[in-house]
Amino acid sequence: MTEEIFDMSVKELIPGMVVSEDVISNDTLLLKKGSVLDENIIDRLNDVYLTNHVQVYIPEGVLGEKRKAIEKKKVEKAFLEVADKLKRMFAKRNSLDENGIEDLQEFAAKVEKQLNNSELALNTVLFKADVDDYIYKHGVNVAVLSALLAKWIGLADKTINLVIQAALLHDFGITKIAKELQVEPDLIMIERNYKVKDHVLIAYDVMKSIKSIDKAVTYGVLMHHERCDGSGYPLRITEEKIHSIAKIIAIADEFDVMNSNKGFIEEQGIFAPLKAIQEKSYKLLDYKYSKIFLEHMCNFYIGEEVKLNNGDVAKVLQMNINDIKNPLLLKGDEFIDLKKNKDLYVKELVIE
Repeated sequence: MTEEIFDMSVKELIPGMVVSEDVISNDTLLLKKGSVLDENIIDRLNDVYLTNHVQVYIPEGVLGEKRKAIEKKKVEKAFLEVADKLKRMFAKRNSLDENGIEDLQEFAAKVEKQLNNSELALNTVLFKADVDDYIYKHGVNVAVLSALLAKWIGLADKTINLVIQAALLHDFGITKIAKELQVEPDLIMIERNYKVKDHVLIAYDVMKSIKSIDKAVTYGVLMHHERCDGSGYPLRITEEKIHSIAKIIAIADEFDVMNSNKGFIEEQGIFAPLKAIQEKSYKLLDYKYSKIFLEHMCNFYIGEEVKLNNGDVAKVLQMNINDIKNPLLLKGDEFIDLKKNKDLYVKELVIE
């Protein structure tokens, strides 16, 4: 089996990694291919050789957690690349012609490829680094969350690919309205400017004439703001008439908007978006799909390290779907039951 090669900065190197090609600087051989890194070699690379990057591979069983961190970076890079390509595609006047749809299908395939490890994909979406062009990163986040929910529901691979396409396109119409309405998520902007509602019809008008777009994708984009009680837009239809893909995207969209709102998370903690999804599932969002989403998200958090609002770091031991904001935690040898500690809440996920 061929070892996977990683291009790593010297600061990221740790003992046990193996150099995968000769390291040469100013025509001088510093390290031969196959050299196993130790503390002395890494120190020399830092202090003497002044080398920036080294090509390495990681032997199985040597660096489990480091491998996880590297794999997460790869997933994050792949998602950012899709977001950048999505931006360029949307910027073109005729971006959703037949050729544009081929690009979209390629983007969807790239996202789907990264879902083999659901934990890493979720970790990347949940960790909010500062990223320019929020709307495109949001599109990728919603695509990832929607695809995972579709997998958890048990949909076929072909349908999951359609879900990803629709999710990537769900805010296409936003990019065709006034720029001042593109600075925040539509779910927030709609409270201040009802013109934002036009974005779904703008997208639908473009998509409906393109033969290569599956109708399920078109309906997913058109209906992702419909709500089960008929209070959504633009059609104001009720649960039984809303396309299943639109129901999936609605949950992912709502969750990512809340999870990306730093002020909201800072004040209420990282489990507040899950609690909000649960509350909205009783009337607005599909109850069955929401329940599946919440169950799997709770499972994801079990075993993860989190930081509390008092600065303490603890591990999540147990999640109760009926009391999502108050998991049972472990800090060292001490159990922390947030139900009994009303002043404490989980502020953020600790990313290694």
